[in-house]
Amino acid sequence: MKPKKERKQSFSFTLTPSLKARLDDKSEETGFGSSSRLLEKILSEHIDEY
Repeated sequence: MKPKKERKQSFSFTLTPSLKARLDDKSEETGFGSSSRLLEKILSEHIDEY
């Protein structure tokens, strides 16, 4: 039996233009395809550090 896939929920917030540009650039460099996928990975890996 496959584990249930967690449903994603929408979350909205505002970034400064320079931070958004850095996030977009890094997502392209790393091959994530979208800044939201990269941001999800960053958050999931580092949320416990705070």
